[in-house]
Amino acid sequence: MKPATALIFLLLLSLVTISCKKKAKTTLTGDYLVIGHDGGFVNTNAPYYVITGSGLAEDTTHYPYGQVPANNSGFNFNYNLPTARYDTVKGLLNSIPSELLGRNNTDIGTACPDFGYEDVRASINGVLYQWKFECNQSASSAEVQAFINRINADF
Repeated sequence: MKPATALIFLLLLSLVTISCKKKAKTTLTGDYLVIGHDGGFVNTNAPYYVITGSGLAEDTTHYPYGQVPANNSGFNFNYNLPTARYDTVKGLLNSIPSELLGRNNTDIGTACPDFGYEDVRASINGVLYQWKFECNQSASSAEVQAFINRINADF
């Protein structure tokens, strides 16, 4: 009976191994907005989200502190969130303040080292943007403050 048990165990182990899928990277196309939180002294492992014209998805990887992918292709937005949740945030994609488009790859606001920052990335008409919104936005325009406040409230 032992050889049969061992054979069954090996077959089950083989099936489990074959059925496990490797992490597929996400290819983002069109206009989108990627939102997440990184940095700070506390390792929160906060998730990243993507808003597209058709939905809202979450990357369930939860990257270790400071190890968020540098390129958007490193994310795996594999969990589609409900339509009701998408409906509450889909307007963010079209509400990026125009002044931010002239401040690409910029840290915005005053840093609070223990808080970290909101990492916001976008593709608008094929142009890639990235901003790091620090915790203190008091010197930012009202439009930028409203944008980051909405991101903080929704995510």
